[in-house]
Amino acid sequence: MKSITHKDLLIILSGAIQMSEKDLKVVEEEKGLLKKMMEASGIDSKGLKEFKDAANTNIKELSNQLSSDTAKKLFLLTIAAIAQVDQIIDKSEKEMLDDLTKELKVGQLNIGKVACEDCEKMVLKMLADNK
Repeated sequence: MKSITHKDLLIILSGAIQMSEKDLKVVEEEKGLLKKMMEASGIDSKGLKEFKDAANTNIKELSNQLSSDTAKKLFLLTIAAIAQVDQIIDKSEKEMLDDLTKELKVGQLNIGKVACEDCEKMVLKMLADNK
């Protein structure tokens, strides 16, 4: 059994989209990273839209549906990568990441200490390995 399911990937990408919208502006860097994430995971925009339309959009509730600690860690890394990609971490983005880190209880992620490029590489590799 894979440690990250297809549903996990949909939840992770939905979380990434919500994080990109958190500061009320989705910049080109965020769009580019979201596109890379979707390609790496093998999920197309139609499948993601169908999932988002059918799922509860509350990100905390969705994140609690993740099937494993590995999926929860990937989820946190993914939203951290989105928050950092534009080199500006908005207060609302930091609060969302802190809240989800506490909610998921899989370790503390210090967004200021994880290099953006390293985080992005880890996320893309994990998404590709689990599609």
